[in-house]
Amino acid sequence: MKGKFFILTALCFLHMIICSAQHADDILGIWLTSKQDSKIKILKSEDGTFIGKIIWAKSPYESFAGIEIIKGMTYNAQEKTYVCPWVYSPRLKVVARAVVSLKENTLNLKAKKGIITVHTEFTRTK
Repeated sequence: MKGKFFILTALCFLHMIICSAQHADDILGIWLTSKQDSKIKILKSEDGTFIGKIIWAKSPYESFAGIEIIKGMTYNAQEKTYVCPWVYSPRLKVVARAVVSLKENTLNLKAKKGIITVHTEFTRTK
């Protein structure tokens, strides 16, 4: 009886780990800014954190393509949010911290630098 309970508990724990890992990867892909003036690609880095790069930008910001704007982002499974210790705005030339949340095909980024907080919304693209 104890053996069956242990196996059942182990399987439940494994299921929780697999489900949270799949949920964390939901952020991967290409995201269009709310102004529809640039696209960001979010990837998983070698160390398991997430990074984001500008892959396309409208004029006059074409030179921003290729710039890494998100580094070291991790998933907080308890709060179902992503914590980003480094997010960069090439337009403002400012580095800030951010919290990111997902709801279906919408990514909400809340960046904070000192007393200033900025909310930005992105939409998943194909």
